[in-house]
Amino acid sequence: LMKLQQEDPDAFIRESLARFVTAISGFIPPDLVTKATQVRVKERTKSMNETGATLPMYIGAMDPAFRHDSFAFSIFHMEPDGTVVQDVLRTWTPDKKLKITLDPQIIIAEIAQLVRQWSLTFVFSDQYQLEALQQLAQQHGFTIIGNDFTGKSKAKMYGSLIQLLRTNKIRLLDIPVVYQQLTQLQKKLNAMGGVSIAAPQGRHDDVASVIALGCTAALQAYPVPKPVETKKTLFQEGLDCIARKQATADEAWI
Repeated sequence: LMKLQQEDPDAFIRESLARFVTAISGFIPPDLVTKATQVRVKERTKSMNETGATLPMYIGAMDPAFRHDSFAFSIFHMEPDGTVVQDVLRTWTPDKKLKITLDPQIIIAEIAQLVRQWSLTFVFSDQYQLEALQQLAQQHGFTIIGNDFTGKSKAKMYGSLIQLLRTNKIRLLDIPVVYQQLTQLQKKLNAMGGVSIAAPQGRHDDVASVIALGCTAALQAYPVPKPVETKKTLFQEGLDCIARKQATADEAWI
């Protein structure tokens, strides 16, 4: 019971105390997001992450949209102590007033630059327009792996996210849209006991969704030890010196 109370207070009240829980409630307390935010850090670099004895495995995640919502892309990694860190966030927003939609070719090309910069081989994504986006990604040398964003799968991803927040095992970038979208999420309970988590009607959760997806994937991306640089022995250095001199002599002879 104590574990249930810690992981899902609403479920504890509903199932263990047999008390009514409101059908709509705020999902993530603002103080948890504030505590997790890396103050004044708008974006991280690889050099900021690779100062220790391990190399992070970076994870890319995106939530595509072209007409009404923003297209969101973010990069994450996991620290040796299990803390998930958000490194990069990019969003592209269509112009509704001018009825200008987003161009997927331009966006995928920009994501490809980040993929190369952060040494990513694949990016996790919602299933929306998946096949077309996968073809574009292949042209730029990376792979997109689709994930179903169903009510059940989103609830599971958001469950992992809020657990990271409650245990102080996540670091978020100090970008207003991150705080705004995470704190406005609502948890809705239907009559059958099902749960859905989304933004209020008329608002957006593209950044919140990409954070939930990226964190879920990053929890499996364990950092690896840095390769050990072996120092050459005097004997090996001597052999290398002989080889260089031999190569110089051969060139002179030719």
